[in-house]
Amino acid sequence: MSGTSIAYPRFLKLLNDSIAAGAVAKVTHMELKQHFGRTLESLWEKHVSAHYFYGQGIQGTTPQDLLDFYYGDNTALHRVEATLRRVNACGVQHPAVDAMRQVLTEFVPIAQRLAALKECIVKRHVKSQEERNAEQRFVPTPATPAATMHVWDVLMKVTARNERQVVECIAADCAKRIDIFMSASPTMREKLVRNYENRMAVQASVVPNRSPQGEYFLKSDFKAELVALARKDVTELRDSFIFKVVSKIAPIVEAKGNLASVTEVSNTIHVGRLSGTLVVEFADGSRFLVDNNVVYSSSVRNKAFVRFPLTFHNVILADGSRMKQPSEERMHSIFCAAGELAQVALADEAECEGEEIGSRPGC
Repeated sequence: MSGTSIAYPRFLKLLNDSIAAGAVAKVTHMELKQHFGRTLESLWEKHVSAHYFYGQGIQGTTPQDLLDFYYGDNTALHRVEATLRRVNACGVQHPAVDAMRQVLTEFVPIAQRLAALKECIVKRHVKSQEERNAEQRFVPTPATPAATMHVWDVLMKVTARNERQVVECIAADCAKRIDIFMSASPTMREKLVRNYENRMAVQASVVPNRSPQGEYFLKSDFKAELVALARKDVTELRDSFIFKVVSKIAPIVEAKGNLASVTEVSNTIHVGRLSGTLVVEFADGSRFLVDNNVVYSSSVRNKAFVRFPLTFHNVILADGSRMKQPSEERMHSIFCAAGELAQVALADEAECEGEEIGSRPGC
């Protein structure tokens, strides 16, 4: 049952390894409790609450004794064994009781192992300076404002052309959320507005009616309100998108020092995703392609956030050779370093030519 969680096998292995080692860091113990606690809550809601208790009013089919038992107990990971004993002793024959027993039985060994680990909490190993230096991620030197202006202008033009399409996509998505909300039952509406995107769309376009039935009415200008909400989201999205791309490209452009052009290769629009490819060329013949996009993701707690993956492709050095595995760190350590060596060689050559001219008769 718990195998439906993508992270479940990884945390289960971490739990078993910690038991075998007889030691666990406090932060790891907290992560284990939080993950398995959320998993228990999710499975309890999916297999017990949603099927047998949500929306059970006077006309519900769930027995009143079982309703009293359900609402009188708080399911939590540290109380799994006690709750299971109460379920086995409740004396009610119902599919909901079987579902409760199945979920709780699966988490009994996990709860027991987590309780045993409380006696095995140790301080984390203090890493030496060499170990910290080895694990330190590469952080490029920030570029000066002058070095970022050309890249910034190009990205502003690229995103401006697609802004209208993105606004239309987001506004259409908000309209679908409103349609679902208006046709839902009062109980389902309460669940829908827990989602941030649903709540923002409802607040922008729906007015509650102060009646016992809890009815809602659409605003007369709800379409304009949804478009305004979409424009606000797109502006925030574009600013974050440009900032991330500039922070990656501008330090390379500044370190390289002989930028020739930054042009758009292609730009395609997808629902909920803005992507584009730029080619950056330099005066010494070196160049690279950078693919950048915005991707919507959701956390394990169903909280929406955006990612800005940026990758380098077709990296050509000044001598015409192709650089393999173009990570951000290698772009600085190899691509920019090759450019610096080429500039030094050109400066030395120019200096030698000047000395030869100065040594000629009549000079």
